[in-house]
Amino acid sequence: MTDSNESSPTISTRGRPPVLLEYRSSTAFILSCIVLATFVDIFLYGMIVPILPFVLQSRAGVLPDQSMYTPSQSQYWVTVLLVCESAADLLTSPICGFVADRTPSRMLPFLIGLGFLVASLAMLLVARSISLFVVARIMQGIASSFVSVVGLALVVDTVEKEKMGQILGYVGLAINREIPFSHNTRSFLIQLPSDASCQSNGGVVYDTGGYDAVIGMAFGLIGLDFILRVALIEKRVAAKWTGTDGMGSGGALGQQQSMPVRSNETSVQVKRGGGTFAILSLFRSPRLVIALWGAFVQAVVIASFDATLPIFVSTTFGWTSLGAGLIFLATVIPTFLEPFFGFLCDKYGVRILTIVSFLLAAPSLVLLRLVTHDTFHQKILLSAILALIALFMDFGFPALMVELENLVTAKERDVPGFFGRQGATAQIFGLYSMAFDAGVLVGPIWAGFMYEQHGWGTMGWSLGLLVGLTALPMMRLGDGWGCSNIVLSGSEDVPEVFELS
Repeated sequence: MTDSNESSPTISTRGRPPVLLEYRSSTAFILSCIVLATFVDIFLYGMIVPILPFVLQSRAGVLPDQSMYTPSQSQYWVTVLLVCESAADLLTSPICGFVADRTPSRMLPFLIGLGFLVASLAMLLVARSISLFVVARIMQGIASSFVSVVGLALVVDTVEKEKMGQILGYVGLAINREIPFSHNTRSFLIQLPSDASCQSNGGVVYDTGGYDAVIGMAFGLIGLDFILRVALIEKRVAAKWTGTDGMGSGGALGQQQSMPVRSNETSVQVKRGGGTFAILSLFRSPRLVIALWGAFVQAVVIASFDATLPIFVSTTFGWTSLGAGLIFLATVIPTFLEPFFGFLCDKYGVRILTIVSFLLAAPSLVLLRLVTHDTFHQKILLSAILALIALFMDFGFPALMVELENLVTAKERDVPGFFGRQGATAQIFGLYSMAFDAGVLVGPIWAGFMYEQHGWGTMGWSLGLLVGLTALPMMRLGDGWGCSNIVLSGSEDVPEVFELS
């Protein structure tokens, strides 16, 4: 009786709870906001990229007969803009992670990312020079890093450890569909105005009014995204009124609150902590390096088809941009199984899934050399091989994210407070995003060079060799063969992340 009387004033002194607190802080609503934010980021990428060649010609103020506006130069500038966005995403991801772990709430960096996205679209709306387009794409890359890093951190803060792989599978589904989605969008947007482009001296497809309408639709999506982000209430914030700890067992704060200090020695470590950049100490663990390398290789494979598949189906099958976009559907369909793969990761552990993923994907990539000429059976064969590649690569996609989060969790259980009060969840996903973005940059360069210099078959077996060799270090991941994803408490059960052998 006494305890209840003492605790209730503590909750009531927080003031009146926000409207619909229970629903706005529910796991379903938080995950829905994250999925929508990821979708908006991906949709805007897929919506803007297809019209860039035409917009650059219509709005940059240079006459069509000037040499820098030949088709090859137009493609050059499109490539530059894509590289600028990916590079900005790569470089700012660890910074976003650091900021997100140093702020009292995840919502501040989440809204900052949306601010960068609004600024980039506003700049695209008024841009009349290449330099403004470059700055706009850089800002869009920064916005993407905030969405991916803070979104993943929010997932870990919200979801119970036992379901971490499955839920991260849903997020991975959206991330993994980014490149195929952009291709499908591109195929339809370019296919529709093709006749108009032939009649235009400058090859302009979209006039100024059409472009404004595209940006207007983008602002409409951002408006919906903004409403949901503002409505979202983190569980740690809702805990001020609910009286619970407000954290899923996967969050760093949840680990600190649920794990008691085990010894006087640990108490000293808690006070000292690991320093401002304690996350860097995890690089002493081979598991961190291997997991990041796995994410890099996954992105290399996914992005490799970005540069080569449309050209291959065009030259081999004579397909237009519509067919070149639709072929990517073969890689999209298997991604819907990622939540199931995440469930398997929760049940059987990281090691088995990652090894099987890379081992089976390697021969599938080598099989690409079987597609050589234009027949109906060859088209079916290509679609089947692409589906197999996507299926086996997606098989280990959630597992690598779970492994990275497990490393932070293990260190927090071993030395509570090592990463500070806010933990290092966002920082570890910042490193993951950085590795994945690096693969997105390297993939098209690698595949494009191999395809142009040595052919489609050589490109396939070179990627297969890379993926097959990557399966070997995956044996170091996880806590054993067939172990579940749950990191146990207690010094004897905590994996030593700094162990080198």
